This record gives sequence, structure tokens and C-alpha cells, in this order.
Amino acid sequence: MIRVCGDNMYPPFEYYDSEGDAVGFNIDLIRAIDRNTDTFNGGIEIELMPWQNIEEAIVNGKKDVIEGISITKQREKNLVFSNSMFEVSHNIYVLSGNREIYTYRDLKDKVILAQKNDPICGLRAEDTLIKDTFFKLKLVKDLEEGFETLARGVGDAIISPEPTAVYFQEKMGDRISVRPVTRLYWTDYAIGVKKENTELIEKINNGLEIISKIGELERLKTKWFGDRYNSKEAVKSEINTAGVWEVDSEGNVLKCFDRDNLFGDCENIFNLNDEGMTNSIRSVFLSSKPKTYIYNVRSDGFTREYCCEILPSFSGKNEIAVIVARNLTEEKRQNLYWLNRKKVRFIEEFVGRMFEVINVPFTTIKAFVDLLPENMDKEDFINEFQKYVPDAIEKISDLGKEMVPLAESNEREKIELLRSINLAVSEIENDENRRVKFITEIDEEMYVLFNKNSFHSVLIELFRNCIESSCNTVTISSEAFENKVKLSVRDDGCGINAEIMEHLFEPFYSTKAKHYGLGLSGIFMTVQRNMGELHVRPDVDSGTCIELILEGGM
Repeated sequence: MIRVCGDNMYPPFEYYDSEGDAVGFNIDLIRAIDRNTDTFNGGIEIELMPWQNIEEAIVNGKKDVIEGISITKQREKNLVFSNSMFEVSHNIYVLSGNREIYTYRDLKDKVILAQKNDPICGLRAEDTLIKDTFFKLKLVKDLEEGFETLARGVGDAIISPEPTAVYFQEKMGDRISVRPVTRLYWTDYAIGVKKENTELIEKINNGLEIISKIGELERLKTKWFGDRYNSKEAVKSEINTAGVWEVDSEGNVLKCFDRDNLFGDCENIFNLNDEGMTNSIRSVFLSSKPKTYIYNVRSDGFTREYCCEILPSFSGKNEIAVIVARNLTEEKRQNLYWLNRKKVRFIEEFVGRMFEVINVPFTTIKAFVDLLPENMDKEDFINEFQKYVPDAIEKISDLGKEMVPLAESNEREKIELLRSINLAVSEIENDENRRVKFITEIDEEMYVLFNKNSFHSVLIELFRNCIESSCNTVTISSEAFENKVKLSVRDDGCGINAEIMEHLFEPFYSTKAKHYGLGLSGIFMTVQRNMGELHVRPDVDSGTCIELILEGGM
């Protein structure tokens, strides 16, 4: 008999349901291996227990198998793991209605909930660098208590695996809705046994291979995690965090968790390898202001680009800085993956919805045209014709304008930013009836790499969205850092509520009667096609701030 153990409070991976039965992905997985292979010849015995007791039970020989566990360096000291079944994303989540926290930087002085003994990058949550330097860590017994605590407004955010966050959001219903702020780290998810038990792990790997070939593994992932979790690309948060480091004023690394092995052994690595990074770090210590630095790493014949945000310590001491790195190369790859998936879904929906959208105005026009020869001399008919037909034509025209960004090509060229913005502002001021004051704060030398026609369409659509928010002023500013340009468009209008924010880039979602919801969704896809990013968030004072991060410079 093979004795199997797992966490008693880790849904949807494994947990006891209301009837006291052990259920979850891991439970079904072990039973599928037992049912379809000879891996566990004597059968299995499954027991769920408190997480802190599991590894000890394996090491002491009281249990034989951990049915599902994240692989970390710390655990590799005592355990040997099966082949990875998939990767688990551990994210920082906030309530969907939170209007303060949108990036890692916004976590300053916030209270973050974490499960006690949760292995964050191989360390217990209470031992990690983020405890004192970045935010205040509040430990909870388990993630169910954590999400209940967050729902009551005690704490600002929570660290959770993505499937567990989805599970509790569905279980708690209207009491909680969360969104990811940043992906804290990835871990490979596998089955674990005692390090000396290599024969058993070979049998388990063989069992995993068999149930994978017959499609059972994918079926179980879909059953418990949904279609979106069948590949690691399907789990996407706003920021793909590659690593976080504490450094001193000379760039020496004090603590780190480095998922991409970005800086090797992390010993004096910054000041030895890159003068620009060192200067950026010193600048943060001198000014106590954040700085962004683009860092290129070449390994295995490839060059990968990282965006490193260098932040002064939040502890109040001018002794430590924190660097948060994003893998821009990986983000671009994921964006292309998601863009292709969105295109397929968009086309499927587009074909059906276009008929619905165009059918009414076309039917109106056709009906009047068919009746026109017999009713040309009737005043009432002509009045009705003049009332309805121009409106139907205008609807079709408006739909065509919203589709323009979707039809542009991907060929990019160097575009003078100030000149393009001035042209778009001039066109908007000529077309719109109401006057809105545009304030432009753009350096004349600044440029971006973008498709020329697409960029003009993007600017026009962004400016029109600002005007429709009942604003009085639109402020357009830019900032260059390394080979990137951040273009910010701020308005002082009515802002965007949390419910609308969740659907902002969905095709055919619109709160405006004469719009079809293709404008912002088209812009979002156009920016991605041109290797850029688009973020929308409430402005610091009022209104809305739209940020485009594009390739370019001075």
C-alpha cells in the first residue's frame, strides 16, 4: 500500500469538501494513475493533513508520496520530484474595486496577506525580503481565512496561486472579486517523494506519461482549473515579474528571488557587469526617487531584455533599494500568443455580431429604397426617409471608423511623436463640437516605432475617449527611458468605474448608445501588434490616465 498525503486546505488542488471527502485535482490525479497504470501495485491510501506536517511525514517515512507540490531549491534538499505537470503562478491580488494599487510600486505601506509557512520562492513567507522592505506582511492560517479577511477589508492584498484565487472568488460569489497586480513568481508543480526513493519516482513518471498520452491529465486540468490553465501562457497578470532584489548603494545584492536566474549567483553582480545599472542604483540612493533601467542579458545564444524598476526602500532607511525586474522578451512572446488567440475569438464573435449590428440599418435603408419609386411624391414618406435613412448610414459609417485600427498593418517606422500628436489634436479640435483644452508636454526630439497610419488612428480614438468623459482638459506628456517611451494621456473627466474597467478592452462592450465597443479593443490589439503596452488607470487626482509604453527614444 502506497501512503499518499496532501494539504487539507489547498483548493482546488486538494481539500476536504462539506461531506468530509478528499477531493481536488491532486486526488483525481493520483487515482487516475492508480486506475490506469501499475505504478501503485498495492493500491493507495490518501490522507490530507496540515501543510506544515507534510514534508516531515515524508522525511520520517510515515508517508510515501506528496500528491502535488511546488518544486523549490529548499525542498530539493529532502525530496525528489516527478516531471513537472505544469507551472503554478503565484500572484498578488487586490479587490477589483481597489483604486489605489495597480503596480508593484503602489504596494508601499500596504498590508499584504500571506499563508503562514507558504513557500514564496523557496522561503517561508515570513522570512522573505518583502516583509520589511516592501510592504507589511500579515500572516493567516490558510488562504480561505486570507480571502475572507480581504473581503472584510482587513488588508490590502493577498498572495495566492492563480487557481486558488479563482476558486475562492467563485465560492464566495458576490462577497469578493479580485484582480492580479503582479505575478510574484512561478513554480513547477509535481509529485514528490523522499530523496532516496528514486525507484518510486521513476514509476510515477511512467504513470504520468501514460495518463498524459490517453488525455486524462489534460481532462483533469480542464475539470479543476478551466481551459485557460492548460498552458502556462494562459495565466496572465499585468506584470511578468522575473525577480526581486535588495541591493546596497554599491549594487551588491543582499537578498533575492530570481526566477529567470537573471544575475547568476548575485554576488556583486550589478556593479561588476553593468555601469549603467550601478549609476541608476546610486541615483536612486541620492534622490530617493524611483528609476527605470533597461537591462539586456545574453545567454544560450539569445539576448533577453528586462525592465528593471529601481525603488527606494519603503522602510524609511536610506540603506537599501529594491529592484523589480520584468522579462520584456517573455512579455512580448506572451502578448503575441494572446493576440493570436484574441484574433481567433474576435473573428468568431465578429462574424456573428456584425450581422446583428449592420442588419438593422441596412434593412432600414433597403426598405425605404424599395418603397421610394411609389412614394416619391408623398411628403410624409419623404420626411420619414430623411429622418431614418441618414441615421442608418451614419451608424454604418461610425462602425467603419471604429474598425479602422483593426485593419492597419504591422509595418513599423520611426514617427516624430510631437508632430503626430499635434496633427491628431488639430483634427480632433476641428471635428468636435465642444472645446476641450489640450496641454502637450512632449520633447521635440522624441520618437516612437509604430505603424504610421495605425498610430494616428490610436491617438484619435484615445483623444475622443477623453472628450466623451466630459473633461475640460487633456494633458499629453511623455518620458523616455533607454529604448522605451511612455506616452501618458490624462483627462480630468468623470473617470471609469471598477465594473467598466474590467470589460474595457472587450470587443462589442460599450456603455455608449452610438458606439459598438470596437474602439478601445482595437487600440489594445494595435498597440500589442506594434510591440507595445497599454494601461488604463484612474489618475492620481481625478479622471483617467492612459499610458502607452512603446519602443522609441530621443
